Amino acid sequence: MKILKNHLTYMNSIIKTIIFIFFLIFISMDIFANEKDLLNKGDSLFKFKKYVDAKKVYENLFYEKNYFSDAMLLKLSFIEEGIGNYDKALIYLSKHYNQTHNKETSTKIKSIAKKNNLIGFEQNDLSLILNFYNKNIYLTHTLLVVFLIIYLIIGKIRSVSSLTRFIMISALILIVMNTNLMKKEGIISKENTYIMNGPSSGSDVYSIINKGNKLKISNDNSIWYEVIFENKKKYIRKKNISLIN
Repeated sequence: MKILKNHLTYMNSIIKTIIFIFFLIFISMDIFANEKDLLNKGDSLFKFKKYVDAKKVYENLFYEKNYFSDAMLLKLSFIEEGIGNYDKALIYLSKHYNQTHNKETSTKIKSIAKKNNLIGFEQNDLSLILNFYNKNIYLTHTLLVVFLIIYLIIGKIRSVSSLTRFIMISALILIVMNTNLMKKEGIISKENTYIMNGPSSGSDVYSIINKGNKLKISNDNSIWYEVIFENKKKYIRKKNISLIN
């Protein structure tokens, strides 16, 4: 009798769990449907060149619901550039590039940066390599795993030294696969933003930077970001910079 009671209790718990999971799935699908409807509404407004109204819908999705499509980012950048908000246009274009690694998007970013004499958008050999890695991240990880398997199969692990070598290679591959090689970056969102020597309003002002410029972020310090400016660690209030990755 006790076993039967325990079994019924166990089955009851499973049924409740299943019902709860289906409830969560239903709610998620309903939320997704609402966001999709809003996106379609924004796309319709954009199609009929009602850009101000489309912008409101898109911004609601982007900032309030954290929902967007690649096409929506391009449309937002088009609207913002059209009304002179090149800093916001760059934010959306940069996010689009991080999602798609589209060459035309990269060209457009460079064009806006050059036109407005902005810093931080230059590309060197290292940034090109990192961009290639992130664009082909799944392929790269697959090749690393395949290499590890082949090494395990055909490698002669017959001594402590060869085993140690295998473990070190495995650890290195795991570290690479679980490390974000791209540093955080942000675009200045306000004119005449102070770059401070320290993370304090009482610190000395090192320089003043205008909106649209891009900086690498090296650390998060309460209400401040530690940024790299002129190859030095400086500080900017978080409210004055928008993250793009």
